[in-house]
Amino acid sequence: MRLLSVDRARAPFTYHLITRLTHNATRTGIIMQASIAFGVVTILSTVSCSQLDLSQRLGNLENEWRQAEAFVGQQAREIQSLTAQLRTKEMSVRELKDTITRRQASDQKIGFTARLNQNVGHLNDRQAIVFDQVLTNVGQAYDPTTGMFMCPYSGLYEFAATIVSDGDNKNLDAEIVQEGSRVARLHSTIYGYDQGTQVAIVGCAEGQHVWVRHFGSADTAVLPAGYSTFAGHLIHVDS
Repeated sequence: MRLLSVDRARAPFTYHLITRLTHNATRTGIIMQASIAFGVVTILSTVSCSQLDLSQRLGNLENEWRQAEAFVGQQAREIQSLTAQLRTKEMSVRELKDTITRRQASDQKIGFTARLNQNVGHLNDRQAIVFDQVLTNVGQAYDPTTGMFMCPYSGLYEFAATIVSDGDNKNLDAEIVQEGSRVARLHSTIYGYDQGTQVAIVGCAEGQHVWVRHFGSADTAVLPAGYSTFAGHLIHVDS
C-alpha cells in the first residue's frame, strides 16, 4: 500500500498518524487473508472427513447387505431341506395309509346276493333290472333301490346273474355291465320259464358300478317274481 504524500518536516504528527494507520491496515489485510485461508482449509478438511465417513458407512452397509444375503441364502437352503423332508414323510404316511387300507380291505368280506321279488315286464332298452330282495349283503355294497353294486375297493370280483322269463313266445335279453360297458350277455328264449345265466370275473376300480340291465325292444317277456338273481363278491384287493 502506497503512503500518502505528506511532508514529514512540515506535519510530523500527521505523517506519523498516516504511517501507523497504513501499517495497521497492512497487518489487518494479512490477518484477513490468513483467516480466509484457514477457513478454506477447515472446510476442505471437513468435506474430506465427511467423504471418508460416508465411504466407511457405505462399506459397512455393503458388509451388512452381504451378511443378510448369506443369511437369507442359508435360510432358503434350510427351508428346501425341510420341505424335502416333509414331502418324504408325507409319502411315507400315504404309503402307510395305503398299506393299512389294503390290509383292512383284505380282511373285509364283500359279497351279495339279490333276487327279483316282483313281476317285471315291458323294460326299456338299457333299463336296469332292480333285484329288490336282498338275501346277502356283506359290506353293504349292493343297493337294492337301484340294482347297482359299487366296488368298495380296487380289485378282482366275481359276478353272476340269472334271468328267467315266462316265455309268452318272446325272447328276453339282458347283460351284466361295468360302468355302462357290457361284460356278459344273458338270453332267455320264447319257451316258458327259460333262463339265461352268466358268470364273469372282473377287475374293478374303487367306486365303479356293476349291474344287470335289459337291452332291446320293450315288447319282451315278463320276468316272474322269485326266479331271477344277481350276485357278486370280492376275490382279492389289488396290492
